[in-house]
Amino acid sequence: LVANGILHTEIGICIFEQVLSGLSVVHKAGIVHRDIKPGNIIVSRDRMPMVKIVDFGIAKNPSTEKERLKITNTGEVIGTPRYMSPEQCTGKELDARSDIYALGCVMYECFTGKPTFDGDSFYDMVRLHLNETPSRLPFFQPGVNHPKELVDIIFTALQKKPDDRYQSAEEMLVALNKVPVNLANSKIAD
Repeated sequence: LVANGILHTEIGICIFEQVLSGLSVVHKAGIVHRDIKPGNIIVSRDRMPMVKIVDFGIAKNPSTEKERLKITNTGEVIGTPRYMSPEQCTGKELDARSDIYALGCVMYECFTGKPTFDGDSFYDMVRLHLNETPSRLPFFQPGVNHPKELVDIIFTALQKKPDDRYQSAEEMLVALNKVPVNLANSKIAD
């Protein structure tokens, strides 16, 4: 599954296709998870991993007026700073695209072994998510060999402006399904 802290491409794609399928269902129900992070993505250790998205404790359905007011008017910032979208960092209204940004952060970390950003405090993390672009260098380090298409998908998900990201989990899943993989030679290590 992981070598040198880096997720194998084929297994990772299988995992993230399932995450995106799950997010698609959740988003269609009008729910924004608001805390997509590695700890909330449970993966079985079978030959072909089965994935569950967990911990919907801070998830919201902003489609109701009451929930929309809770999210936008209080300006509350809830989530895990390492995986928060720029709009989440500033307490703005969230939609599915915020979860897509968070998933981009998770994918970046899983496929490179390094976080998108690593600030010393909550405020450093917010500043980085708002103002900095993640480095592409971790994708060129020894032992990292992922298809260009996969890297492009991750960086599209990590766009600062929600309108520049994938507009839905389904759209991102379609792109991920096009990445060339060879599952025949992949297995999960113990």
